[in-house]
Amino acid sequence: MSRIRTTCGALCAVASISFFVAQTADAQSIRSRTDRGYDDQFSSMAKARDRIPSDDEKIEGGFALSPSMRLFTGAALLHGYASNPDLVTSPQRGAWFSGADVGAALIARGANSETVVLTRGAYYRYDLVDRPDRYDALGLVDHHIRLPDQWKLTLGGFLYRDSIELDRSDRAAAYVQAARTRDSHDLFFRIRTLDRSYRNAIGSTTNDGVVFDVDETFSNVRTETAAGILLAKGQILSPFFQAGVASIDFTKQVNEAVLDRDARDVWGIAGVRLTLSQQVHVDLGVRTNHRRLDQTNFQSYDATGFDGKLVISPWTATYVEVNVDRTLEEPFAADALFTDRSAVRAYLSHGFTDMVKGTLSAGLIKHDQIGAGFAYKDQYVDGRLGYLITPRTELFLTAKTQRIRTDGGASDGDVATNNSVGVGVRAGY
Repeated sequence: MSRIRTTCGALCAVASISFFVAQTADAQSIRSRTDRGYDDQFSSMAKARDRIPSDDEKIEGGFALSPSMRLFTGAALLHGYASNPDLVTSPQRGAWFSGADVGAALIARGANSETVVLTRGAYYRYDLVDRPDRYDALGLVDHHIRLPDQWKLTLGGFLYRDSIELDRSDRAAAYVQAARTRDSHDLFFRIRTLDRSYRNAIGSTTNDGVVFDVDETFSNVRTETAAGILLAKGQILSPFFQAGVASIDFTKQVNEAVLDRDARDVWGIAGVRLTLSQQVHVDLGVRTNHRRLDQTNFQSYDATGFDGKLVISPWTATYVEVNVDRTLEEPFAADALFTDRSAVRAYLSHGFTDMVKGTLSAGLIKHDQIGAGFAYKDQYVDGRLGYLITPRTELFLTAKTQRIRTDGGASDGDVATNNSVGVGVRAGY
């Protein structure tokens, strides 16, 4: 349910198949800066929830440590070329790269609970003078409990260190959610927090022409509470509602009398789900965002936009999803207070055979830098094709093109483009 997000919205039991522990290896070298939003930090990992069996299904594979506990391991190797890995406007320097991603996941099940502990890390070597060695690492714990009357309680958190992106960041998150899924309705209530710390010192030397001017002063903690409901579930028309509040505290600001990004958010979503068939549904909604800032000369901001989703699954092996939304996010520019982000994103997966599967994603995103007077316009297309040599071994090819253009301000018309391609193999047990 796209607008209600009755999954935990953050990692829910992320990994009962071995491929997950290395699933990011084929993406690290062609990372997108489109996944920096608050929701994206959680949902990018929560998508893996669809890869694992539900609570009442048997977990297969891995190493059986006990009747209720299994260990899964995985690894991937990748080699490729990126025309502009740091997405700078000038000089754009291409580089060959090679890397490895390894990980492990432990899953334990009780009579009415499931716990997942996962760790993974990647190392990449780039043919560059500046920062040739790059890595990232992730650790997470996720626990959910089935309660009476079809309620489920989920809680957990993760730690992530990113030394692949130019702005280098550490992220720590925690969340708790209560959700109920019934034939007539879905509902949830959640609290979650995300601490993002950037490690580039103020005035530190970075590449010329860097698009996103992020240093340690952008570090912040966002904590939010949200609730949502989908009514008349399964009917042709099903209304849905969501509301939330959040506080945003920038923890390393230099002179708050000049630039103070601390703020409070209130937002709401209302709409209707149109179910055309078991294979097609459309969410048509409106989202309104209100931000109240501590900045004395810019105290409030309102933004309203369409919030919708189209899902088509005409065959078992085919899935299509299109999302449109507008959210308020952290800033990317030195003089900006925050980002007003409008996005249109599409995703397609198709299994050509039992052994060959492809995915394709594309997006148009505008990052309006409120307070700085300009915007970044981001376009990307990302494709992947995988071939299963054995049930546990896959060859894959991945390619991506991304273009970011500055619209307005002193850098109006500056463009950063990165075209990347990679080939690799991954295996797991």
